[in-house]
Order: sequence, then structure tokens, then C-alpha cells
Amino acid sequence: MNDVMQRNKLKSCIIPRFTRKNPSGSYRINLENGADIRIESDRISTSMFGPIVDALGAYEELTEGLTPDQIISMLSHRHK
Repeated sequence: MNDVMQRNKLKSCIIPRFTRKNPSGSYRINLENGADIRIESDRISTSMFGPIVDALGAYEELTEGLTPDQIISMLSHRHK
């Protein structure tokens, strides 16, 4: 699947929101809301798996190479 097809496929997915914005401007993930994660570790690395990671990966696929300002601009044109 080429890059354009992959981006179009991801754009059609509805990605649930897992993060909440803190008053300080940072973000948090409340794991008590059904956001399951699995952490695996071996001698070389530690990795996390689950819906949160899948959502972040899909977001990164859609926005790779873009600045936050470019993403905001794209979203503002989309909602007009």
C-alpha cells in the first residue's frame, strides 16, 4: 500500500481520545477509563502495546513531517 493510500485509510478511521489536558497545559492518560496497556521488556528494550499506542501510531502516520502549525492549518480548513 503506498503512502497516499495509507494516509487516506487512516483518515477514515475514528480514533478515540485517550488524553486529557491538564491545567498546566500538559496531557495525561487516565488508565482507569478502559485504556488497557501491555508493557513488555527484554534485555534490550521495553515496549508498550495497546489501544493508546495504536492511536498514537495512527496519529503519527497522518502527521509525520508536519509542524504543529501545519496540522492546525489543515484542521481549520477541514472544519470550514
